[in-house]
Amino acid sequence: MRSDYEAFDDLLIHDTTYRTNKYDMICGPFVGMNLHTQNIMFGVGFILNEKACTFEWLFNSFFTSMGEKQPVTIMTDQCSAMDKAIREVFPKSRHRLCTWHIGENAIVNIKGVMAKEGFKRRFDYVLKYTDTVAEFEHYWNSLKEKWCPAYNKEWFSGGVLFSQRSETTNHSISRRLHKTNDLCDFYKCFLDVIDEWRSKENTGDYNSSTGNKYYACSDNMLCLHARDVYTIAIYLIFEQRFIKGVSLRSERIRFEYPVSEYIVGHPTKDFIRHNVRFNELDMVVDCTCKSFGEIGILCSHILRVFIVHNVERIPNRYIMKRWTKQAMNTIVDEGEDRDNEVSVVSASVWRM
Repeated sequence: MRSDYEAFDDLLIHDTTYRTNKYDMICGPFVGMNLHTQNIMFGVGFILNEKACTFEWLFNSFFTSMGEKQPVTIMTDQCSAMDKAIREVFPKSRHRLCTWHIGENAIVNIKGVMAKEGFKRRFDYVLKYTDTVAEFEHYWNSLKEKWCPAYNKEWFSGGVLFSQRSETTNHSISRRLHKTNDLCDFYKCFLDVIDEWRSKENTGDYNSSTGNKYYACSDNMLCLHARDVYTIAIYLIFEQRFIKGVSLRSERIRFEYPVSEYIVGHPTKDFIRHNVRFNELDMVVDCTCKSFGEIGILCSHILRVFIVHNVERIPNRYIMKRWTKQAMNTIVDEGEDRDNEVSVVSASVWRM
């Protein structure tokens, strides 16, 4: 799990809703996302209460066990004690709140407003889909930096808006255990969950290494390069963005070689169009939607400009290693070494 964290430490999701054990302790799994966008387990902790000092102990224990590497983004539910502990232990990390919990709390706490016609649809849009601060402020005047995507574009989160990945862990464990089970039973179950998730990752590795013949853009050079570079799960996201980019309209508003500046958006669907700057000499590109910084995959606006300029390869600076087949091969090799180390350690433990 430490090896997994070294590879995918940019996103950490933590949730403490599961309490099914005979000691009524709170179970807090630490979950991430692998190169196939699947869940990956980094660890799990048990606490007796949800005080700030308790979370601080838990996060410090995790931080120490993982070689003192801080994640880029931490996704949690709404808990002030947890927030305080994160600011103490992970001061360099971006703390995000789960939008699902925000939505559920809104239904409970502002029933009257949520019942008004059209409010829920706009609320959901603001909650999940705003790309820029200007767009957010158009729909909503009160700022919520920890949950609004517009304020978090510069910190990688893999596009994750919910702590549901951690809650999925709780479900995977709870369906195997009963409240009368003890911590030894939990540990056996925990290993079963990890084996199940790693089996899914192995399936993703196999599918990416053997290829997938079903592609919508099989002859486009840019997509062919993406297919060679990315795992299948990530390529399909890239391809979806490329197809969306085809339908966008691009208008060049400024040009001073080698830099072109475009306004890009859909003529009828987009309320706010985005500004894309492209240096065709250095292959440096930037978009005001800031999607690449958040997800690590080029946005449809940039891909539209690449289409205009006949760009046939993704610039290396915009290929995030965690999403690539190269990373998959590295992880597989390290995994074999890890399994060998675990076998030796396990044998030593059993001899003891």
